[in-house]
Amino acid sequence: MENRTEGLLVKMPISVSPNNVTMNGDTANENPPESTEQKKRKRKRYRPIMPSILYNIYTLAESFPNKFRDRVCAECSWSIPTFYRKMRMLDKVSIKDKTKRVPSISNAEKERIIHIFDEVHAETRAQYDEYRQLPNKLAS
Repeated sequence: MENRTEGLLVKMPISVSPNNVTMNGDTANENPPESTEQKKRKRKRYRPIMPSILYNIYTLAESFPNKFRDRVCAECSWSIPTFYRKMRMLDKVSIKDKTKRVPSISNAEKERIIHIFDEVHAETRAQYDEYRQLPNKLAS
């Protein structure tokens, strides 16, 4: 540790031991080691702080669209811009036959997207059910 005294740089010795710290030969107040009973009381007094259930459920609901998008992109081999482009696209009218429509998404992709939605929804629902059972766990 360094101390400036009237423009001079003076080095001050520091020694550290497990229970005390000394500077310039002065000993700090030594605290007696805590007994096991004192440690138990301290542990009971402090409980871990958990975010509120509202925050947890909101975060869970907020993450659903991103999980769904990421799974669709992975399963259909799309990039994220392609996902949003396909989401905005409408079925087009055929150039050759004006009565026919050309779908923007194939039937196989439609089925896969519905299947992915069911899976992601079930996963999110399972996580939500854990919060639904939480008040019962706290009561017991």
